[in-house]
Amino acid sequence: MFRERLTELLANLAEPTKAAAVLAVGLDRFKIINESLGTSVGDALLRVVADRLRSAIRPGDVALAW
Repeated sequence: MFRERLTELLANLAEPTKAAAVLAVGLDRFKIINESLGTSVGDALLRVVADRLRSAIRPGDVALAW
């Protein structure tokens, strides 16, 4: 989904007034959380991070997790 969305975004940048940004977020030591507390806790953490990112963006912007 990320690649398709990014391709669509880049195709729409033909106008000089259009702009785009891509932000990649890494979660340090996430593997340790998954291994020590379990994947259900890791999944819950990812959902919290995704919710926080979505709450910080404008309507029409996209936050994807992969």
